[in-house]
Amino acid sequence: GLNSVLATPILVNGKKFVGCIIICMEKEDAFREVDRILINDIAAMLGANIYCKRMRQSSDRSNKVAREMLHSMIPAKVIEKIECFWDVKSEEYWRRRSSVGSTTSQTYFESNTSSLHSSYIERADEMNSKIHFLNEMNRT
Repeated sequence: GLNSVLATPILVNGKKFVGCIIICMEKEDAFREVDRILINDIAAMLGANIYCKRMRQSSDRSNKVAREMLHSMIPAKVIEKIECFWDVKSEEYWRRRSSVGSTTSQTYFESNTSSLHSSYIERADEMNSKIHFLNEMNRT
């Protein structure tokens, strides 16, 4: 039978339980402290990924509703002229965005939103590098 079990909760935002990682072994006392730390880190990364995914989905839904409301109230010709302010696929959007970032008149909201977004990207990059490291460990 199973003589060793390692169970670690997956928490979203450090609070909400969304699942559990359970690893079982036949050997007694099979898990070392390093194993526990590794599984805890993996669970923390999974929780952060789930949180980021939920935030992105919420943002996408909100943007979709806002866009539908905009299109229902404003004529299409007007939307065509102002769409460059939010359409990330347009060159005009990126030109305006880079010019806003280089001026000193950037608002408090824009700077805080930008730093918050970059911190999420940094966390995601850090998690991806840890996952890549773990994948490499499993291959050897």
